Amino acid sequence: MKLLTEKLTSRPLVLLVLAAVALAVAPLFIKNDFYLDGFILVFVWAAFAGSWNIISGYCGMVSLGHNAFFGIGAYTSTLLLLRYGLTPWLGMLVGGGLAALVGLVLGIVCFRLRSHYFALATLAFGQVSFIVAINWRSLTGGAEGIALPIEPGLYNMASSSKLAYLYIGLALFLCVMLIFHVIERSRLGYYLTAFK
Repeated sequence: MKLLTEKLTSRPLVLLVLAAVALAVAPLFIKNDFYLDGFILVFVWAAFAGSWNIISGYCGMVSLGHNAFFGIGAYTSTLLLLRYGLTPWLGMLVGGGLAALVGLVLGIVCFRLRSHYFALATLAFGQVSFIVAINWRSLTGGAEGIALPIEPGLYNMASSSKLAYLYIGLALFLCVMLIFHVIERSRLGYYLTAFK
């Protein structure tokens, strides 16, 4: 019990909670959509960078194809909504799961590589994913992408207010930071740092 209390009251976690509260309250005072868009992008890309840091920061393996996993998750969620009517709230979990599965398969193949060879293999994977996305027009819409119907509602994860998207981005960012915190203090975290 004491160990659990120490983990929950550790300084980085307290700072993270204070920062989360500040980030959650600050947007309520911003009325300009341009700045809200900026906050949304900051949260999404910070979550993206945080996920990249797990493999590159902890393991020391430079992944140059990380954007492909982002695309796999996004296309999966979108296609499930358009073709099967599945809400994006569940679609993003399925997309994340599929991206993780692809990452696992790629990791089994590429983790035997070291240094520049690993980076080149992940770069090649990212480029192949890009070429597939551009040329498989029946699935991805090609360079034009996929048009989504704008029907505001909780089911479609669509809102006329940018604040809703900002809080979704903030939640994503905080989830990644919490995963960091847990990994860093776990046996897996020690394994990953020893991997370097």
